[in-house]
Amino acid sequence: MSKKELKRYKVIRQWIEGYITGKQAAELLSLSLRQVYRLKKRVLEEDENGVIHKNRGRKPAHALSEDIRQKILNLRQSETYRHCNDVHFSE
Repeated sequence: MSKKELKRYKVIRQWIEGYITGKQAAELLSLSLRQVYRLKKRVLEEDENGVIHKNRGRKPAHALSEDIRQKILNLRQSETYRHCNDVHFSE
């Protein structure tokens, strides 16, 4: 869990336990009241996993496959494209 997520969890727990209000939680986290209500709901349902980003550990949908990455790197290092800069090569 990152520091940001840990802070979110602690603030939401303080709100749940009644030490602070929802508005104070929103101000502490620099979020809207609506967003902290959504976080509170997730913390109540999933405990500390509720503040962890759901895409953690997933490969991006637009990522290139390893075969294509290797082919591009081989081309870049070849004699044919030796004088091209990175911008030209990426195009």
